[in-house]
Amino acid sequence: MKHNTRPRIPTCDSATELANEHSECATSAGCASSSRYWLANLVFVAQTRHGAVILDLRRNRYLGIGQAEARELERVVEDWPARSSDSSPPSRRIAEQELIDSFSSREIIRLGPHEPRAIPQASVRLDGELVAIGDEIDSDARTYIGHVAVFFYALIASFFVLRFRPIASVIQRIHMRRTDAIRNGYDFDWRRTSELVSVFRRIRPYAFVAGGHCLLHALTLVRFLAHYNEFPRLVLGVKVDPWGAHSWVQHGNYLLDTNPEKVCGFTAILAV
Repeated sequence: MKHNTRPRIPTCDSATELANEHSECATSAGCASSSRYWLANLVFVAQTRHGAVILDLRRNRYLGIGQAEARELERVVEDWPARSSDSSPPSRRIAEQELIDSFSSREIIRLGPHEPRAIPQASVRLDGELVAIGDEIDSDARTYIGHVAVFFYALIASFFVLRFRPIASVIQRIHMRRTDAIRNGYDFDWRRTSELVSVFRRIRPYAFVAGGHCLLHALTLVRFLAHYNEFPRLVLGVKVDPWGAHSWVQHGNYLLDTNPEKVCGFTAILAV
């Protein structure tokens, strides 16, 4: 992985090595378990069968931890998501206070009162019946020159914000835009959205190939739809064994310009 002055969030074309940190020693019945710890702002977690993946949006990086670490953090961090249904003790015990101190020093978790998060940890459903707008649902809506202009504006704007702005500010802007729309009565219109996605899909091959550019593709689609007052969610997902990260656009059980085969191997870590 290349390092530069502004590390990028891994997407489907830029894998990141997960750092697994294990401490082997007896667990102390520590005071940490009785304290109120919280995930730091702009830190998100996805539980996996290997443990958990943590997204630190402020630093644009992922961190992988094993099952023992995930179980201990699940026990002491109040807003740790997706509580484990497995009540059996982990096969490897770790020093709880040492783990807490390590994650606190890196500002992944914090000790103190509950505070509102800049972006709530939302989730999306990837089980059950998923409908692919663009594949299963298509539209013969006509493409006009205005659509082309909006598409290229969305593409250029997305390219430049990814290159020159922190990803945290990009994600926060999407979250605020959607939140404002919902506050003003926004309701998802799948028929109108399917028309817009069909137009988007006709124009896109003339600009870039979606494969290998999932984050650019998702941001461009979100911005394109927002111009027409449609605000589905941008989703970041991760998988392990092998490691991978992916971005797509979804609203409820509707997948936009993607299909279940491309996303169901991932666990959503962030949805805005």
